[in-house]
Amino acid sequence: MALEVSIHKQLKDFSLDVEFSTDNGSLGILGASGCGKSMTLKCIAGIEKPDSGYIRLNGQTLFDSKARINLPPRKRNVGYLFQNYALFPTMTVRENIGISVSGPNKKDKVDTFLKRFQLEKLEKRYPSELSGGEQQRTALARMMIRSPKLLMFDEPFSALDAWLKDQLLRQFSNLFSEYTGDILIVSHNRDEIYQLSQRLAIMGNGTFITTGTTEDVFKNPRTVGGARLTGCKNISSVRKVDAHHYEAVDWGLTLYVGEPPLINPESVGIRAHDLIVRKETKGTQAAPNTFCLRCAEHMETPFEDIFLLTSDPSSAQPLWWKRAKTSAQKETYPTDTSYSVTLPEADLIWLEDRL
Repeated sequence: MALEVSIHKQLKDFSLDVEFSTDNGSLGILGASGCGKSMTLKCIAGIEKPDSGYIRLNGQTLFDSKARINLPPRKRNVGYLFQNYALFPTMTVRENIGISVSGPNKKDKVDTFLKRFQLEKLEKRYPSELSGGEQQRTALARMMIRSPKLLMFDEPFSALDAWLKDQLLRQFSNLFSEYTGDILIVSHNRDEIYQLSQRLAIMGNGTFITTGTTEDVFKNPRTVGGARLTGCKNISSVRKVDAHHYEAVDWGLTLYVGEPPLINPESVGIRAHDLIVRKETKGTQAAPNTFCLRCAEHMETPFEDIFLLTSDPSSAQPLWWKRAKTSAQKETYPTDTSYSVTLPEADLIWLEDRL
C-alpha cells in the first residue's frame, strides 16, 4: 500500500478516528465543515501530531506512537496545498517556486516549472499582485518542484469564482492524470470531488462513514449525511409496511419495491433529477410509485427549473424536481396544479440511519 493511515486524536468537540489505505490513486474526502477533513491532512503532513496510531508512506514510517517516530514536515516529502496557498508575501513568484531548490541547476529547474504552470510573465511579481488563480498556480509549482511522494489539497477551489474554478479543474485533472503517486483532496463540494477522485470517503464527526469508488458512493451513500453531502435533495424517514411496501413518512407516500432493499432502511432518498413528471394525471396512478402531486412552488436558476411537489401542502415535506433549461423544453408547469409524478424504484436510495 502506498499510504497507510490509522490515527486517533482527541479534538475539542469529537475524536478524530481515521483508518484507510491507498494505492497510487486519488482519494477524495467529502464532508461538512469542521468534521475533521483538514485535520486529517495536517496529521499526515506532520503539522499536527495524532495522539496515537501510525502513518506510513511507501513503506516509510512518518508517524508511529508506539515506536515514538514523528518525522518533521520537511522530511516527509509530502506536497500540501493549503486553502490560502501560504505563499511568502515578500518573495516574487520565482523566489516562492525556488525556495526549496538548491544546487547549480536551480535556475533551469525553476524556469521549467514557470513554463509548465504558465507563470513566465509573472515571475517578478509578488503574491499581492497576483489573481487567485495565479497564486494557486504559483503554489502548485512550488509544491511540484520538490517531486513529492504524496499530494494533498485542502479545499483548493474555495476562494475562486465559478469561471476560474472550471479552468483550474481542467488543469488539476491533467495534473492528476500525469502524477504517479497518491493524491488526497479534501472538499465539501461534491462536483469537485466527483471530477477529481477515483475513490471517495464521506466523513462525519471525525471518522469515515462510507468509502468506495466515487461512482458507487454517489449511487449508495448509505447514510442520511452521506446522501445530503452527495447532493440528494429528497430524503424521508421510512416505515416498513410489508415485504414490498415502505411508507415514506415525511412525503406522505407509500412506495412499492419489487426487490426488497439489501439493508433494513430507516430512510429513503431520491435525487431531484430522477423524478419523472407528466401533466396527464388520469389513469397514471396505476403505475408503480406514481402519485398525483401538487406543485407548491417554482424557482429558477440560470440553467435549471426547480419545482416543489407535495401530496399535502399543509403537512407533507415537498419533493424537489429539477429540470434543465433547454431550447427543446417548451412545456411549462404552473404552480397550484396537480401532476403525475413517478419515483422509479431503481433510483430510490435506501439509507441506514434515520432522517
